[in-house]
Amino acid sequence: MERYLEISKMGFWHNLLPHCLIAVLMCLLAPFFMGVEGLDASKTALTLEFYISLLGIILFTPIFIPEQDKNIRDLVLTKKTSVIKVYCIRLFEAISVLLVLVVFFLIFLKYGECEFPFMKMFFGTVANTLFLGGLGILSYSLFDNIAIAYMIPIFYYIINFGGGSKFVGKFYLFSMVRGNYMDKWYLFIVGLFLIAAGVTWRGIQNKFK
Repeated sequence: MERYLEISKMGFWHNLLPHCLIAVLMCLLAPFFMGVEGLDASKTALTLEFYISLLGIILFTPIFIPEQDKNIRDLVLTKKTSVIKVYCIRLFEAISVLLVLVVFFLIFLKYGECEFPFMKMFFGTVANTLFLGGLGILSYSLFDNIAIAYMIPIFYYIINFGGGSKFVGKFYLFSMVRGNYMDKWYLFIVGLFLIAAGVTWRGIQNKFK
């Protein structure tokens, strides 16, 4: 347990913290870009799906960054703890930060007299972040390029605008705006799969580098 806590501490201070600060800053800047007061359910969903969903890309995509340095990668691979466990610890930290930020943001909206179903909006927002973050993680795992890892989920986000629902079907990111909460289950489940696939494949790759 002590070893895992040490890995967690190192991962937070040397990898997650800068991205965590960016995510917090995004939440703080939300009033300048999106509505946060007196919103109905549809407008609240707009703020969450169009803006807060991007936190998944910010927090999840960079979990492999430390191993870009060959010396760090070689050091991690010599430890008793498997590299996949190290990734899972980093991922757990990122998810924890995400959940806290989403909950506090929803409480902030409630404080601003917004009317919306709290748990449905919470789940829908988390589903979006997991899916977009999962795309980033899998892309990083496959292409070993952080720029591409950011570009692919951002591109997916962009094609969801306008007539995007025709192309992505059940995986439409902005379904809550239309009052559809059930389709978030598709994003949630596939998002978890993308994350698991990305972490597993990256762990396999590192053994042969």
